Amino acid sequence: MKATKHALLALAEWLRAELQQTCMSVSLLMPGPVLTESLASTFKILEADPENQQIRQQFSKEVETLLRERMISTQQCAQLALQGLKQGLFYIPTQSYIKSDIDRRHEELERAFFVLDRGQ
Repeated sequence: MKATKHALLALAEWLRAELQQTCMSVSLLMPGPVLTESLASTFKILEADPENQQIRQQFSKEVETLLRERMISTQQCAQLALQGLKQGLFYIPTQSYIKSDIDRRHEELERAFFVLDRGQ
């Protein structure tokens, strides 16, 4: 996760707490890869020239494969965002693989708390 995304997460969580006693709410869309026009254009170039050096400097074949496997359309992303908003969700993840990333972090934090609690 890039620093900008971490900053947005912190800002959204802060706003959520600040606005708790008001009629306003905050939601945080957590999209994985989305097939934007720019990404579709990049894939089209790679289909014609799989070894395009300019593009390969940005991402490898492995990253391309991962993007192709995990990406969703802009329509799917918008639909999930609206669904999450209608249900009043704060976190709105768009792809289920994100859960395994979160689970790994949670497990590591749990271990750290366990180790530190035992040391007291």
